[in-house]
Amino acid sequence: MLITYDDLADVLYIIFKKSISDETSIDDNFVIVRRLSNEIISLTIDGFNARIKEGSWDDSHILKYKDDLNIKELDKFKKE
Repeated sequence: MLITYDDLADVLYIIFKKSISDETSIDDNFVIVRRLSNEIISLTIDGFNARIKEGSWDDSHILKYKDDLNIKELDKFKKE
């Protein structure tokens, strides 16, 4: 797994498997979900820190896709 953050664009990328997706969707919480053969291979969160500051972010937005994700790994990207 690779987690990267683009500070300029305020976008968080969580990559579980480096591959080209065959399906991309965006959920009700504006999390972009990429799949390959129904397996989630990455999540993209646009406006990650802006959403934390405004109070609209909740870690459950990610955990519903990967409940075994160590959510503490995201703390280093949060700028509260």
